[in-house]
Formats: sequence, C-alpha cells, structure tokens
Amino acid sequence: MTVLLNIFINNLLPVFLVMGTGVLLGVTVRPNVRAVSRTTFYALTPCLIFSGLVSTPLTGSEAKQVALFAVLSTLAAAAVGWLAATLLGWRGDRRRALLLPVLVINTGNFGLSVVLFAFGEDAQARAMLYFVTTAVMASSLGVALAAGGGTLRKVLANLARIPLLYAAVGALLVNVVPGLVVPELLMRPIELLGRAAVPMMLLILGLQLARSFDSLRHSIRPILFASALRLIVAPVLALPVAWLTGVQGLTFQACMLEAGMPAGVTSTVLSLEYDLAPELVTGTVFFSTLCSAVTLSVLISVIG
Repeated sequence: MTVLLNIFINNLLPVFLVMGTGVLLGVTVRPNVRAVSRTTFYALTPCLIFSGLVSTPLTGSEAKQVALFAVLSTLAAAAVGWLAATLLGWRGDRRRALLLPVLVINTGNFGLSVVLFAFGEDAQARAMLYFVTTAVMASSLGVALAAGGGTLRKVLANLARIPLLYAAVGALLVNVVPGLVVPELLMRPIELLGRAAVPMMLLILGLQLARSFDSLRHSIRPILFASALRLIVAPVLALPVAWLTGVQGLTFQACMLEAGMPAGVTSTVLSLEYDLAPELVTGTVFFSTLCSAVTLSVLISVIG
C-alpha cells in the first residue's frame, strides 16, 4: 500500500492537480472550452509531437512496433467489449455507446503526462507515437462507430484534418533522411509551443470533466462495465500483444501504460455529434478518469 501511495503521489497526483485546476476554472470562470481545445489541438500538440520525436528519434522498427501495439491492443479491448455486451443483451445504439469510450482512449491529454512523470522524456516520445496512432483510430473507426457506419471518403476526409499525423510524418522524415535538419530559427518556437501542450491538455480535460458531474446519476451499470473494460481488461489484453509485437524496455513500459488509460474526451464529442447516448459516454469518461488514479498506480508498480 505504501508503494502504491508513493507511486500515486510522485506520478499521478501532479497530473490530477492540474486537472483539478481545470475543473475549478470550468465551474467558476467557465471559459470557452472549444476555442481553447482547438488552439491546443491545431497549434500546441503538433509542436509537441514534432519536437519530441525529433529530439528522441526512434528506429523504424520501433515505430512500427508502437503503432502495431496501439492498434492491436485497442481493437482487442473493443472486440472483448463487443462480445461481452452482446452476451448481456446490449445491442444497437447501446452497444455502440459502450464500445465508443473503450475504443477512443485518452492517450493524449492524460497519457502523455502520466508517461512523462512515470518513465521520463524518452518514454514520452514513444507514447507520442501511440497517441498519434490512437488519434487516427478515433478519427476513423471512432467516427464510424459513433455514426453507425461511414464511407471511405468520409474516413479519409477526417484523417486529412488531423495535424498530429502531419507532425509525426514530418518528424520521422527528419530522422530518416540524411542531412535533413530543422533550422534553429524554426525549432526554438516549435519547442516553446510544444512545452505548453501538456499543461494545456490537462486543463482542457479538467474543463470538460467539470461538465460531466451529472452524468454519473444515469446508466451507472453500463458506465461501470465500460470503465472496467477500459481500465482493467484492456491492459490485461495488452500483455499478449506486447509479446506478439516484441516491445521491450521503455517501449514496453510506455505502451503498457498507454493501454491502461481511461476513456478519451473525444468519445464524448463524438457521442454528442451523433446523438449516441451522450450521458452514458460522458459518464464513462468521468468515472474511468477518477478510477484511473488507482488502476494506473497498480499498473505502474507492475511494469516499473
């Protein structure tokens, strides 16, 4: 118990304190969350991805391992969730609403911060690729799930609007093309904007969670079910995926920790956009984020 408490204080409490500041601002000041979120998504986060991957380059094989791990572990959790929901008699919109927060993970706002505090900047660089991969999945499979289907053209259009993807591809090009160097005049402002990304993402998460308090009063059973899938079942399923993909060392730690992250706020946005049981989805995001203080402490102690 003392070990878990120390892990929580050193690795998770700083993250929750910044999130708590966001919740306090959301309840009192009530700023325009959409404007702040779009600024972070289109300006700060791409700079964080680019500067992080350039300063801590990964080999091509390692990058493939991280991306493959992210895809397989996420799909495995969603597949088990689909099977369990079907056996429980939950079908149609309710089943899709249960699976959405399991598929759309908070590997960005929350995950990058926790990985940084737990395992350092080198591990965070690997978590960035994990984040980009899950962002692509959220913008393709997540949208298709929330909408009840989707055309290839629509999926590609969604992917084309993800700035994180361009930042990751640009950083990988800098790493693999001989002699390609980013001028210091450009790199310094990119790094400066990137440093602001993590605290801003945590504040945004707090602002969005401030709107989610009432969601826990409704659909508590499916909320508990989806949260258990995301926080407990998903990291357990990630273990055989780690063996299959061959991840080791810091890459293993970063991937496993990201696999155990709570549901992402993007799932709430999608549920509202497509009117897919938004109270259930929002409640899962809120409850899984709170419970992750315990589950992630245990996970860090196991993989650390």
